[in-house]
Amino acid sequence: MPPESADAAPELPPLRKKARERPLLSPWGRKLRHLNGIAIRNISEKPVARPRGRSNDDASIAASWRSPSQILSSKEEAALTHSKSSSDLHFAAMAQQHAATPSNTMKGRRRRSTWLDLDDPLALQKMFEEAPTTRLPDTFFTLHHASLGENPIYISEIVSKSNHPNFRPFYLTDCGRAISWLDSVTVKVWVNTSKEDRFKLLLELELSLQALQFIGTSLENFRHPFPQNCVVFSLTDGVYTLLTDMPITASLHDPVQYKTKSHEELKDTSSYDSLMKLKTLEECIWDAEFTREKLSRNIENTLNREKDTIHTVRRVGQAKDDLHRIKAYLSLEKERLEVAIKQRDRLRKSLSARKLEVEKASEQRKNTERYLVEARIKLAECREMLKTADEGITGQQRRIITELQQIYPIESIPDKPLAFTICGLYLPNTEYEDQSDETIAAALGYTAHLVYLLSFYLRVYLRYPIQPMGSNSFIRDPISIIQGSRTFPLYPKGQVSYRFEYAVFLLNKDIEMLLSSQSIAVMDLRNTLPNLKYLFYVITSSGKTPIPDREWPIAPFRFLKNRTPREQQQQSNNGKLTTGIANKQPVSVSTSSVSTIGDFTYPRLHRERSLIGLQS
Repeated sequence: MPPESADAAPELPPLRKKARERPLLSPWGRKLRHLNGIAIRNISEKPVARPRGRSNDDASIAASWRSPSQILSSKEEAALTHSKSSSDLHFAAMAQQHAATPSNTMKGRRRRSTWLDLDDPLALQKMFEEAPTTRLPDTFFTLHHASLGENPIYISEIVSKSNHPNFRPFYLTDCGRAISWLDSVTVKVWVNTSKEDRFKLLLELELSLQALQFIGTSLENFRHPFPQNCVVFSLTDGVYTLLTDMPITASLHDPVQYKTKSHEELKDTSSYDSLMKLKTLEECIWDAEFTREKLSRNIENTLNREKDTIHTVRRVGQAKDDLHRIKAYLSLEKERLEVAIKQRDRLRKSLSARKLEVEKASEQRKNTERYLVEARIKLAECREMLKTADEGITGQQRRIITELQQIYPIESIPDKPLAFTICGLYLPNTEYEDQSDETIAAALGYTAHLVYLLSFYLRVYLRYPIQPMGSNSFIRDPISIIQGSRTFPLYPKGQVSYRFEYAVFLLNKDIEMLLSSQSIAVMDLRNTLPNLKYLFYVITSSGKTPIPDREWPIAPFRFLKNRTPREQQQQSNNGKLTTGIANKQPVSVSTSSVSTIGDFTYPRLHRERSLIGLQS
């Protein structure tokens, strides 16, 4: 331990002191595989200041020789004492209290490195000036070994803004026996106190694990102040460090006892003759070395004299080696040239085959382009035909809806809002008590049949299928989760009221689907006949063209007449004969754009309809 300064205050012994814990690992048994953690305490970039008071000369050594004048001056210096502060007086009072008990002994209090002299104004000013420039450092460490060069064994994570960083535990057993069984390591500590990521080397510690000092099983139980930039090692059996100012009150190991040998055990080393022989052998070695030096000088002179000849012979050998190497390169290049020629021929064949494929592909592309031109023309024609067909379908729908409106007329009742009749029968929207059951059943039967026909002509699939049977119509609910029969009557007589009301509700839902297919919003679902009347109005008045007339098919029977067998044979040669209905007359179905039955020729559009009429 370093000698204590002269002005150090006396240190009081602790009242209770626990016995030092012993490590489980012996010093020579500590390996890197036992190391599992590192912590650093009191990080500082400033060098440790030497305590002032006297110079570092021979007088500071305790065992050095001193003259009488030095001894006298040291006694005079020891008699001088400094003024004591309040803390020193407090410790002095406690020291007198401990001195009264015979079991306690007085010991001097060691000066701590972290002691601040707050009474010195210059020290306070310097501390306040340096406070804004200081910044808590970012720290990490690396482990190295001389056998691995500059490559590190382990690189830790970065602990930000801490003077006492604790790093994550690590295990070096996975690094192999060549590293885990080492007993020495180099620890490099890197810090960064600037705002940029510029780390610099703070501490490089080369140590042997045998030199570590055991301080306890855990770091929390250690109360002694650590020195500046102290590295704490965590091994499997406890915590170790390197301390230079820690008072050791109990030895960790038993002192080594040296056994002295008696005079009888001493043996003679060599005789005079042996020594003379060794001297003669040494002279022979000197002569051999002299001869070797002489021979080396002669050989060097000979080499210098025959320098040109030796250089010529060396060049001849080098030329022969170069010639042999060039011949080997030439044969190798010839082989490569043959391989390249074969590769060239193979590529030419492949290129010619590809050219043929490209020509075929270009021809196919031209054919495809011509087909695309024709297909675009046909597509335009099909679109025009589709547009014409859609317009025709829309016109026929309007015509059919108009005819349905004439078959099932829906008229409003004067002076009654939202009151309509269907085929002269009044159908209320919600209140059915004032009307007779037969009238309501008949009106609902007409309405159900009308909705069924509208769904067929407007190509709308009804979610709730209708079975129109006049006054005994029904409606089904195949999707709802209900118990019992899924068929509900559209007539109130002899039925439960809620089943009849639910049937009317399902009928109104089907009317809502018809309105939604025409993009018509439903204001009130309960208005059965008003919604149908509004649907008729929208469909019949939405078209831009007038409603087309109905095309009546022409009956082919009135133009039929008997033919001679020869005419029938000629007609059969133009088409396929089929059996007629009247007196077994053959009917020809031609593949042309017109069809002929007997003497009557009509467009192919009505062929299937006419044949169906004949067969029926």
